[in-house]
Formats: sequence, structure tokens, C-alpha cells
Amino acid sequence: MPVRVGFESNHLDGFERIPHCAVNTRIMSLFRHRRSDPLSRYLRHGVSLLFQDRCWEGIHTASGTSQGTTSSFYKTIDVKEMPDGKSHGIVFDGKYDLKTPAKKPFLVPSKYLAHSIAAEWMWQKGNKVEPETMPLMSLAATAIDEPQSGEMIATSLCSFLPTDPVLCREDDPSKVDLSVRQASILDPYIVYVNNLLGTRFHPSTSIVGAAISVKDAGLVKEYILGLDSWQRSALMELSSACKSLCMAIGGVQGEFTADELIHASRIEEEYQIQQWGLVEGGHDIDIVDIKVRIHSPLVFLNLLYTT
Repeated sequence: MPVRVGFESNHLDGFERIPHCAVNTRIMSLFRHRRSDPLSRYLRHGVSLLFQDRCWEGIHTASGTSQGTTSSFYKTIDVKEMPDGKSHGIVFDGKYDLKTPAKKPFLVPSKYLAHSIAAEWMWQKGNKVEPETMPLMSLAATAIDEPQSGEMIATSLCSFLPTDPVLCREDDPSKVDLSVRQASILDPYIVYVNNLLGTRFHPSTSIVGAAISVKDAGLVKEYILGLDSWQRSALMELSSACKSLCMAIGGVQGEFTADELIHASRIEEEYQIQQWGLVEGGHDIDIVDIKVRIHSPLVFLNLLYTT
């Protein structure tokens, strides 16, 4: 199945207004303990391996004094275009090529994405790298290394379809306003996915979740397998952030903006806030977290396909 991945400039709208995790590490540190998603764990493990590797010893010893926000164990960060003219790498101090956690050459097909990832490294402070503040690096490294096969990713994501928030609805008579809100915001995701993939999803109020036919699950799986590793990396992160594969598909396809995805993924929590109030140090941090995690893969794909 041909996969269309299109983006408009409005996917970047508001991105500069949120506390980007590569810039505002203070806010990120408040909820760093919550970042247990596979992308973050994978990059955290990979960074620790890289810094244990002897080829990185020069970076540790060539620190000297750094300027601005540049981390103290390297002085300069540059983007290098490869001889093929189609890929770009990142170089520390003019001689240390960045590698992935699996020790593969870290090469991305977009100079804009490469420069953005270089900026994430630029914002690291001190001798400690914080993978949680490097969402673009994390997405790219996962796409290059592919720690999980496409088959494994597709099977795993499809297993959560019965409990997808887009398909599961509230039927409590005392929460009619929530049910109406869910239908208004979430129904367009069902319509879009059904039209795109040929599935026949419909909302359910069953306590055991939505009924997913073998045919529909197969169509979704076929779609995921048809994505390249860059798109699958973004899809995984969006699915984890939104807790919805249907929302993630709409985001990767460029059909829904970041603000729309954030709004849709927070329906129930916003309802609870309206009922009981906002908990400082809890709800507010969740809002920052989901803004970063949803904007990041959309910006990642936007930069990836910008020419």
C-alpha cells in the first residue's frame, strides 16, 4: 500500500512556544523519572555504551573550557555531508564521528535534521548526557539501529488496538458531556483510518474493549510494515505519547496537527481537571511532557522530508 507522508508548516506552529526539552532541561528534569518508553531506554543504554568505548576517550580528555552551552567534553559540533551527497553525519571536535548505540555510523538523509540533532548535543551541559533531552537523536538512532524488527513492532502495536482510546468510549449516564466530547473529537480519527486503510473500526463502550477483526488487524499491520524505519520510529513514539495507534497513524500521515493530537489524547484528563482541579507538579508536568513527546516525532518527520 502506498504511504503518503505529507506535512504542512502548521505542524511546527506552537513548537517554539513550548519548553523544548533540548532547551529547558529544568522542566524536563521534573518528569525525567517518567520517561520509561522504549526509545528513551534504548538511547540511554546506548549513550552509556558509547562513553565506555575507547574511541570516545579523546572526547573526554579534550574538554578544556567550553563556551556557552556546549558540553565540557567536546568543544565543537559540526554537520558533515557524506560523499554521496545524500546523507549527513555529526562530528565532534572535527574528528570524532557520532555513532548510534549499536555502533553504526550515525547518518541521516536530511541536513536539516542533522543540524537539529547537532543542536541537541550543543545544549548538553557538563560531562553528563541526558537522553531525555534529545528526542530527535533518540528517534533517529532508533530508526537507524532498528532494535526491533518491523514485524515485532507491528505485532506489538496492533495488540493494543482493542483498548485504543479512539475506539473506547464512556457510557456512564452521569458523564454524558464526556461522551459527547469524545464523539466530537475522536470520530474523525476513526473515519480517517477507515478511509486510509480500508478497516471497519467503530467506537465501543464495552468494558473489555473494542472488537477488532482479524482482517482489520491485518490491514493495520500491513500499513505499519509498509512504513520505512524513520516513519516507524515516529509512529512508535506517537503511539506511546498518545496511547493510541489510530492517533499516531493520523499524525504520521500528516492529517492531524500536533495541537489536535494533544487535545485528543488529553480528553479524559482535561475532563477530570475540570471536575476536580489541576494538581500542580502532576497535571502541569504531564502537559509539558505530552507536548514535547508529540511535537518531537512530527518535527522529526518534517525535518526528515524537508528539502
